[in-house]
Amino acid sequence: LRELRQRRGLSLRDLGRSAISNRTTVWEIETGRAAPTMELARRLDDALGACGRLTALVVDESALLNPDDRDRLAAVRRDPRRVDRTAVDSLAAVLTGQRRLEDAVGSAAVLVPVHAQMVAVEALADQARGRVRNSVLDVGAQWAQFAGWLSANTGQLTDARSWYLTALGWATETGDANMIATALNMRGHLAWLTAAPGPLIGLSAAAARQPASPGVLALAAQQEARGHALLGEADDVDRLLDRAVELSDTAAHHPDNEPPWIYFHSPDYLRLQRGLAYRLDVHGGTGVDAPGDGRPVGGGRGGGGGHGHRPGHGLDQAGTGGCATASPVG
Repeated sequence: LRELRQRRGLSLRDLGRSAISNRTTVWEIETGRAAPTMELARRLDDALGACGRLTALVVDESALLNPDDRDRLAAVRRDPRRVDRTAVDSLAAVLTGQRRLEDAVGSAAVLVPVHAQMVAVEALADQARGRVRNSVLDVGAQWAQFAGWLSANTGQLTDARSWYLTALGWATETGDANMIATALNMRGHLAWLTAAPGPLIGLSAAAARQPASPGVLALAAQQEARGHALLGEADDVDRLLDRAVELSDTAAHHPDNEPPWIYFHSPDYLRLQRGLAYRLDVHGGTGVDAPGDGRPVGGGRGGGGGHGHRPGHGLDQAGTGGCATASPVG
């Protein structure tokens, strides 16, 4: 969106006026802090002559659900006390679709729908009782963790911290070691984004102490290594990265034991993390003053890292070619 606007020589105020909106809304969309409605995306397309590119990037929640799931989720929203296992399974299926969709269109495009859906998830968690409660909290914690990741990836760190604490609380109630470790990891990731090695190391180490799966523990080890990299502690960096490789190898041999939210994890990803740690030049002793421009590369929804391969589609990165080349994304 920003590139399209600048190519047209328009200011934020100019575009806001042309699209019957305002400067602040356009700025929030460009910076990933908000996603537009379908109608606003159409008006932006018209104002910029973008031939539907922006509209193609807007996520319609109804398009993510089959009719049965839409009906079940609507029923959940109407009366959370009537939740059953089928509704929980529907929530899990929708979440899986949201994760895959975010890979294709970016965090900003799905942030608003997910935050809206979290209202229903939180109501569900408040009302659930009996045998279904643990299942509700299990899926709910995954939703909260995902909402936290989306918030962190769009620069809304306060919201991210709140969602991670929600995930941690629900996972603690159910005793889900994988999610407890992941929530701690992701809070550590926020410390990475703000170059705070103390909590980065401490929270990653706390995650590593959980009886979690090898894949989750590998993420904790590599993130803790990056914390030591910020301090120039080369021996600890090497030790922890070697440990992460061992854990990753174990996870690769038993993939069915890993939680669904670290599907992006791979040996290539760990090599990326090792390179990211060495990029801080720990062996040269640069310490916490090491370059910070690589930090976001280490972020990911599993905590301690993630999508080095993130496609980067989104309203802040829409293409600028002619109309004949426009095509829907996702």
